[in-house]
Amino acid sequence: MKLAALLVILVFTGGCASSGSRWEIAALGAALADIGSTGGGLANGAREANPIYGQSPSAEKMLAINLGVYTGVWSMTRNRDEVIQQRMWRNVTILRLLVTGWNLSQSGCACFKFTF
Repeated sequence: MKLAALLVILVFTGGCASSGSRWEIAALGAALADIGSTGGGLANGAREANPIYGQSPSAEKMLAINLGVYTGVWSMTRNRDEVIQQRMWRNVTILRLLVTGWNLSQSGCACFKFTF
């Protein structure tokens, strides 16, 4: 339920975003998707592999850690050229979406099933 509220906030803030901050909004959405897929996996008996989160993190803990990470990325890029800013946020977005896909594949989502 808390993640749903954050998604609503994301939609409203995304509508106010300038073209320069669209990748930042996309990165935030990808982070929420990652947190949601992690929560779904943990609910289905998966084990968290990220040592920063710990073995069974709460949604609040994951949100707090991500807020710190995204604040750090924002502070590193805020005085950079816009092209560098957008490249950094695009890479963060892609990485988080790949992690989300991995989480979904491990929690039994047939559309993302990877076998090696």
